[in-house]
Amino acid sequence: LEEADAAEDGGGDMIRKTRLTHLDWTKVGAAAPDLSPQSKPLVQKKSRYLELLDRGAARIVAPMVGGSELAFRLLCRRHGAEVAYTPMMRADEFAASETYRRTWLEAPRSDDFPLVAHFCGNDPDTVGAACRLAVEEWPNVDAVDLNLGCPQRVAYSGHFGSYLLGSEDRDRVKAIVRAMRAAVSPPQRRRAPNKKTRRRGSAEDDSDDDALDNTEEEARSIAVCVKIRLLDSFDETRALVEDLRDSGADVVAVHARKRATWHKRGPGARDGPADL
Repeated sequence: LEEADAAEDGGGDMIRKTRLTHLDWTKVGAAAPDLSPQSKPLVQKKSRYLELLDRGAARIVAPMVGGSELAFRLLCRRHGAEVAYTPMMRADEFAASETYRRTWLEAPRSDDFPLVAHFCGNDPDTVGAACRLAVEEWPNVDAVDLNLGCPQRVAYSGHFGSYLLGSEDRDRVKAIVRAMRAAVSPPQRRRAPNKKTRRRGSAEDDSDDDALDNTEEEARSIAVCVKIRLLDSFDETRALVEDLRDSGADVVAVHARKRATWHKRGPGARDGPADL
């Protein structure tokens, strides 16, 4: 609340007015973790998003253009949503501009967790860099997502979204998912040899040199997700999903309409009801 300048009423008395300039909601309950960029990242052995999916019937707010900003996400969470996506963010701008990042993700909040950072792009290195920044700078980001479903003109002109679902771009898509997986996977580091038991030339000698260890601090797990549309046949769609899985995707979300065809040849992105 901000106090305005005092003013006289009709009787000569001074009246002090106030106006609401900022509204910040706070969850009542257990103390929330500090999610400032300088705080220690949340430590968990498995993505919270994946835990909710394993449980079944998770309440998820899908990404919507113009409707998935922070205020709407918080509103949905107060009414029972458990997972929310950001709006679709351009990976190239996210990777290049801090202003763009702060505009779209704002400050990390404990009551906006788990959050899925939703990206579009067609370059593996760029998308990977965007995912890495999202995870490093926003501890409430629990998953990263690649948009392969957008049918809009901007996706056609920029060659991303559903326009990457053609067979000619399959290797590119798999490379993007691999880059996402590599960007958010917990780093591994060598475990120090056991000096008490190590013997030169022994089996312990070889195994100790090659042993890798994920420490508790490195245990934060991030889910890799991909949003797709249907291809022309079930078998083609299943092959796509298997390629995404084999490239490192944990979750594939299906918008059950055909992929976009900008030139209106064959089934279009908005034709008819969803094919469930």
